[in-house]
Amino acid sequence: MPAHPLPTDSAPPTSTRPRGRALTILSAVLAVTFMVGALLGLALGPRARLADTTSGDATLAREVRDAVGEGRGLQTLSVARIENGRTTFAGLGDLDETDSAAPAPDTVYELGSVTKTWTGMLLADAVKRGEMRLDAPLSTYLPELAGTPAGTVTPQQLATHTSGLPRLPSSMGLGSSLAVVRGDDPYRGQSVEDVVAAAKGETLTEQGTFAYSNLGMALLGHAEARAAGTATWSELATERIFRPLGMDSTRIVDGDDAEEPGLALPHRANGRRVSAWASSGNDPAGSSTRTTAADLARFAQAVIDGTAPGMAAVKPRVDAGKSRTIGLSWFAVPGEGGTYLWHNGGTGGSGSVLVVDRAEKRAAVVLGNSATGPDDVGPVLIDRATARPAASPFGWQSWVPVLLAAFFVAGTWWRAWRGRSRVNLVAGIADAGTGAIIARVLGPWHLLPVWLLGAILACGFVGAVFALLRMREAPTLPVGHRVTAVLDTVVSFAVLALALLLL
Repeated sequence: MPAHPLPTDSAPPTSTRPRGRALTILSAVLAVTFMVGALLGLALGPRARLADTTSGDATLAREVRDAVGEGRGLQTLSVARIENGRTTFAGLGDLDETDSAAPAPDTVYELGSVTKTWTGMLLADAVKRGEMRLDAPLSTYLPELAGTPAGTVTPQQLATHTSGLPRLPSSMGLGSSLAVVRGDDPYRGQSVEDVVAAAKGETLTEQGTFAYSNLGMALLGHAEARAAGTATWSELATERIFRPLGMDSTRIVDGDDAEEPGLALPHRANGRRVSAWASSGNDPAGSSTRTTAADLARFAQAVIDGTAPGMAAVKPRVDAGKSRTIGLSWFAVPGEGGTYLWHNGGTGGSGSVLVVDRAEKRAAVVLGNSATGPDDVGPVLIDRATARPAASPFGWQSWVPVLLAAFFVAGTWWRAWRGRSRVNLVAGIADAGTGAIIARVLGPWHLLPVWLLGAILACGFVGAVFALLRMREAPTLPVGHRVTAVLDTVVSFAVLALALLLL
C-alpha cells in the first residue's frame, strides 16, 4: 500500500480548483475594481475643466464662459476689459479645489512672454534717453560678446526677432526637454552670466527673417540694464515701468520665490500640478514675472493713453508672417475692428494674453493658470464677438497614452493570472507602476473622462496586489525559458525607470 494514497475523484485537492471558476472570480474582481476606481476617479481625480464659480462683473464672466465653452484644460481665468476708460473684471473657476473661490483682480499669476512688451518698451525708452541705439552692435552693451556672431546683432533685430539667434540656447538640450515633460522649470538656475556665455557659441541663421527667439530677448534685456547702469533688468523694469504706472503687485521673482503664497498655482492641461518658473537669466523674456489682472489693466490703459514709457515700441517695423507685423516686441494683428496690439505668454502651466485697440480705446487682459493658453479669449472680448473659438482638438493621438497605460496594466493581470514564476510576477508589478505613471502624467484628462484615469490606476494597483499574492506558490524561475524571463524583467524595470523620470 503506498505511503501517500492517490486522491480520489470525489476529493480533489484545493490546488487543482477548476480554472473556469477561478477565471469567473477573477473577472468579477476586475469588474468591481474597474467600477470602484472609476468612482474614485470622479471624486478625487484631477480637475481639468473650468468650474462654474465666478466673481466680478456678471456680463463679462458670461462672455468669457461663452468664449471658452466647456473650458477644457483650464483651471481658472482672471480677466479685465477696458472700454473708454472704464475697466471691468471677472474671475472664473476655483482657485482651491477644497474651497470654491474664483480669482479676484489682485490674484497673482505667472505672466510669461507678455513680459517681452516691457523689454521692447524699455529699449524704445533707452533710445529716447540716449542710452542705446537701435542699430548698435550688441557687444557695445555686452562686451563679453565681442568677436562672436551674437555680438554683431543689433537691439532692433533682437526686439523684432530677426537677429538669426535660435529660439533657445543650443546648450539647453535633452535635460531641458525632460524638465518640460516632467513639469519642471527648464530655465531654473540659469543666471545672466549663463545666458550670455551660452550666446557666445551660437551661430546666426536666416538673419533678417522673423524667427521668435527667447534667447535674443533675454540678451536684449540684459543689455538694457547695462546701458542704464542698473544691477539687473528686474530693477530697471521696476524703476521705469512698474513703479511709474502704479503696478504695485507686479514683480520679477527669483528661484526661491517661484511658488510664492497667493500665486495661482500652474497646471498642465490634464490638471496635473507643475512647477512655476523663475530664472534671472531669462527675466526679460518672461521666465519669472508675476502680475495681476488689475496691474496689467493699468498697463494696458497707459498704452491706450500713450503715457506708458517707450511708446515708440508699438510702431510696426517688420513683417512677422500670418498677416502680422511686429514693432519692438509688440505684434500688430488684424481684428474685426481694425489692427490690434497683441502679445501672449505661457510657461509650463500658465497662459496669458494682452490685446490693445488704441484707436477704439479698448483692451482685454486674460490670465490663466493652465498650459491651455487663453489666446482666443482676448480678441473675442475686445470685439464682443459671439463666435466661439475652436474646440479643443480630439483625435486618435489623445488615446495613445491611455492605451499604452492600459496595455501595461493588462500585462500585470496577465502575468499574475499565469503565475509562471516570481521573476515574471515582479515584472508584472513593474508594469503596473509604468502604466499608472503614464496614465497620470501624460493622459489627456481635459479631453477624456477622468473616471477612466481612476479605473486604470485602481486596476493597476489591484493587479500588483494580485501578483504579490501569487508569489508564495510560484517558483523563482520558470521551468523553461529562464533567460527570456530574466530579460523580460530587466526590460520591464528599464521601462519603469524611464517612466519615473516623468515624475
